[in-house]
Amino acid sequence: QFLAGNPPSLVSGSADKSVRIFDMINGNQLGCFSAQAGRIWGVAVSHDGKLIASAEHDKVLRIWDVDKSELKTTLEGHTAEVKAVAFSHDGKSVVSCAADRKLMIWDLTETIDPKILQGHDGAVVALDVSASGCHTVVSGSCDRTLKVWELRMVNCSGRSRVTRIG
Repeated sequence: QFLAGNPPSLVSGSADKSVRIFDMINGNQLGCFSAQAGRIWGVAVSHDGKLIASAEHDKVLRIWDVDKSELKTTLEGHTAEVKAVAFSHDGKSVVSCAADRKLMIWDLTETIDPKILQGHDGAVVALDVSASGCHTVVSGSCDRTLKVWELRMVNCSGRSRVTRIG
């Protein structure tokens, strides 16, 4: 993931349990966050560049504060390894997907249980969140489907359109 700023930076997650920030011009490491448990499957950067989310093997998401170089919060709820993560465009929520076949929408502004989206028959391994105001999430699963979730902001319930791959 790219991190806006000067110098332009790149964020990576690794099997060595770390999230690292690199200067894209000279390749120097600018920062490193260490997870407590397993490998990092995916990372996401908030649109303002202030937060990094890591999807981790130990079934949690970690939210890192870039400016303070510290862990901001740990989000627990998945029952299997978290495979991918993405921030909402406004940065107020983060969406995760996992091998437990679920997507979870986490509100970062208050401490409440995540909203759960279910419908895949296999591990959910990829996702993306629309940058537009329509609050659309796309998820990809080992069940060979893509689902397009159109979310309503009032109760965050979702309905999906299914596209089968292959």
